[in-house]
Amino acid sequence: MSSIQQLWEPTLAVPALGAVVEEPHWYAIHTRARHEKSVTAQLQRKGVTTFLPLIRQTHRWSDRQKTIQCMLFDCYTFVCLES
Repeated sequence: MSSIQQLWEPTLAVPALGAVVEEPHWYAIHTRARHEKSVTAQLQRKGVTTFLPLIRQTHRWSDRQKTIQCMLFDCYTFVCLES
């Protein structure tokens, strides 16, 4: 039982004395509907670290099927900003 508990205990990194450790901050950015990919691409061109979670869905019509990538969160993309 103790081995299972050890797996789930969070580990905290202790910085050396006098060292300042700043973790990157992630933010959710609200975008215009159906513009998530273009906003993410523009931010990446400017050097911003981005994350856009996508899922694959199969859309069916009467004559065909197509697998497309859809946004997991509509109207949102995520950016990492260093302080």
